[in-house]
Amino acid sequence: GTLDLGEAKYLMRTPGEFRTPDELQGLVVKQGPTGAVYLRDIATIRDGFKDLDTISRVDGRPAVTLTVAKRSGENIIRIADEVHEILGELREELPGGVDVVVTWDESDWIREMVSELENNILSGLILVLAVIFVFLGLMNALFVALAIPISMLITLAVVYMSGVTLNMVVLFSLILALGMLVDNGIVVVENIYRHIQSGMGRVEAAKKGASEVAWPIISSTMTTIAAFAPLFFWPGIFGDYMYYLPMTVCVALLASLFVGLIVNPALASVLMSTRRKPGRRGASGRHPFLEGYARLLRVALRWRAVTIVLAFTSLAVITAVFFVNAETEFLPETEPPQAYLDIECPEGTNLETSDRIVRQIEGILERHRADLDFVISNVGSKGIDAGGVSPGRSNTTHLSRVTLDFPELADCEVLPSVVVESVREELRGITGAEVRIGKMDMGPPTGPPINIEVSGDDFDELARLAKDVRRHIKEIPGLVDLEDDLNRGKPEVRVVIDREQAWRTGLNTQFIGLTVKAAINGRKAADFREGDEEYDVTVRFPKEFREDLTNIEDMNLVNLAGQPVPFSTVARIEQGAGLGSIQRIDRRRTVTVSADVAAGRLAPEVLADVRERMESFDLGPGYTVAYTGENEDMEETEAFLGKAFVVAIFLIALVLITQFNSITQPFIIMTSVLLSLAGVFLGLFLFQMPFGILMTGVGCISLAGVVVNNAIVLIDFINQLRARGASVDEAIVEAGVTRFRPVMLTAITTILGLVPMALGVSYDFREFRWIVGGESSQWWGSMAVAVIFGLAFATLLTLIIVPTLYSCMASLSAAGRRDPAASEPAQEALVK
Repeated sequence: GTLDLGEAKYLMRTPGEFRTPDELQGLVVKQGPTGAVYLRDIATIRDGFKDLDTISRVDGRPAVTLTVAKRSGENIIRIADEVHEILGELREELPGGVDVVVTWDESDWIREMVSELENNILSGLILVLAVIFVFLGLMNALFVALAIPISMLITLAVVYMSGVTLNMVVLFSLILALGMLVDNGIVVVENIYRHIQSGMGRVEAAKKGASEVAWPIISSTMTTIAAFAPLFFWPGIFGDYMYYLPMTVCVALLASLFVGLIVNPALASVLMSTRRKPGRRGASGRHPFLEGYARLLRVALRWRAVTIVLAFTSLAVITAVFFVNAETEFLPETEPPQAYLDIECPEGTNLETSDRIVRQIEGILERHRADLDFVISNVGSKGIDAGGVSPGRSNTTHLSRVTLDFPELADCEVLPSVVVESVREELRGITGAEVRIGKMDMGPPTGPPINIEVSGDDFDELARLAKDVRRHIKEIPGLVDLEDDLNRGKPEVRVVIDREQAWRTGLNTQFIGLTVKAAINGRKAADFREGDEEYDVTVRFPKEFREDLTNIEDMNLVNLAGQPVPFSTVARIEQGAGLGSIQRIDRRRTVTVSADVAAGRLAPEVLADVRERMESFDLGPGYTVAYTGENEDMEETEAFLGKAFVVAIFLIALVLITQFNSITQPFIIMTSVLLSLAGVFLGLFLFQMPFGILMTGVGCISLAGVVVNNAIVLIDFINQLRARGASVDEAIVEAGVTRFRPVMLTAITTILGLVPMALGVSYDFREFRWIVGGESSQWWGSMAVAVIFGLAFATLLTLIIVPTLYSCMASLSAAGRRDPAASEPAQEALVK
């Protein structure tokens, strides 16, 4: 046998006793009639290491992976900085040929994400301020612009006090709210400025200007908050992930309302210029552009039926064009910072065989080294993922993982997704193992895109069904990495003991089992300590003995009386497979068949093909199939967002009814929500984006609260003018012209705040360079596009359709108050 001492240099430190392995060989093991038996006569003593059960390499070089994970609530950036500082000191002490490299640093990814979002905020802020300066002048723009830093400061203070960290969702929420923060200020300052231009004093203008629009902007803020309110009740992991969106936006809007009603009028009453602004005016004293809008509005009021039909026809046409070839996705497709190649050999494969296959894969990856930062191989385990934890069973010789670490997206000459698909094709020639490719994605975790659960009672029948299901669907285009979770058990060697015979010879099952274990795996005889280190002292047979089972059958066992007992008289050895684990879902035995979706096809499309193919599959009585994983998450999210949209519409309508004390006027305003959907579909069509259940769905709900704001301000001023004695048409035209500038400004500022995110283009204010693309724009881009185009389309139509519908409702109301005979002229006017 062999006595392994690990890395021990001394066996004992007690004076006079054996202290080194060489001295240990002279130890007397037994004193017999022929003399002493020394340890060197029956064993070889070696100072070495345990047998390898895992192998790690980085870029082909042997390596040891260390993972540093932060405690909950700690700052990962601070910890990463301290680790890098320690590594810098350690590198100076390392021997030649040994190096320390950081293959994954989550703080770098977080820094990049935060920097990108910050740049989007600053880029959007500059665009917003530029538009305000152009339309309102320098001083008035400064009044409005104050809403941004003050509202942001209040929002961040509330976020901090609530214990929320500055995460990706909070930062995007600030971008979404950026353009809306100035909406209230624009309406108030523009109205005060208009009164000052008409000759009113600053204080009086501030009072009247703020009071005229106070209730409309309160209502518009409440409608936006009402749209986001249902998202607070989003259940599950996606609710936990998106909770920060409604919280941040609602706090920011309330802060901007405070600035608009309190801070802006106070500053305007003291600092606003009283000089009249020169400029070109038409015959009516208006800007030529506004005169053109007034003429267009009068034409629409003259041809009301045509105007309304054209608007809703455009909605129908855009919707039909989009949904003819519309694609649907659950989560946005993003470029992964890392990808994983999981290699699974047959159960029982030894480490050397697994390593040979991994080296073959490393050879294939060598062709893509220019597009990779690191290639990290873990043979015999699935290693450590980006989160710092092992994603599966460790120290299992038939499992391996190769991790591909990509450069930052801006530095990639070839996109990671292209590299992944190229590697997938090249790995098809690998035999002797199943290779599956996974990607590190943004957002909350979901199940596999294709996840089929087959449930029943008989385990063997489930195993057969799982195999048949895989064979039945494997040819579907876009279906890759097909696998099941059936654990059939590892090959094993069983020692079957004749208990009666063992009892007769003075042996028991425990002693026989320990002897066999010691013969094959070795047995720990003692611990050896040297300073702070501890080493195992292991006794076992030589390698050539352990690898031949016939040697085990031929060996002798020694009973308590010291008599030798042949192993074959009390036990026999059998080879077979062990029992695999059994998965149960809802108390039923279940085998899950899962797969990924290749680039070029969306998961819902592939799942639809799978469902269609499975309709012809005969499960047999007592067996059922369920489609879960990402599909289950998508259906739950879709159901919740549908309900949330209905509740948001109801809450918005409730606020509007309270504001206007009317049913018809809220109905007019709510048409802008319907028209905004045409803008959403148009934007997705132009950008060739699929309809995202999560991102586009949340964008539509957000849009419902935003698009009604301009209609509220417009209709409220029409009501004010009619209360002063103006006719319906005069009030509509005058209100449209007067509110045109604030309506356009509030829409443009909200749109411009989201443009950098939608286009993925921003300016890096630290390194003074343009950035094209980015991780966050891939994730949030579809929502930004939905809000931008929905708001733009709704705003343009709001300036025409809302006044036209108001005119129609006024005519119907007037006709209802007359007798039937007198209502005919009104009906003729309505047709026009």
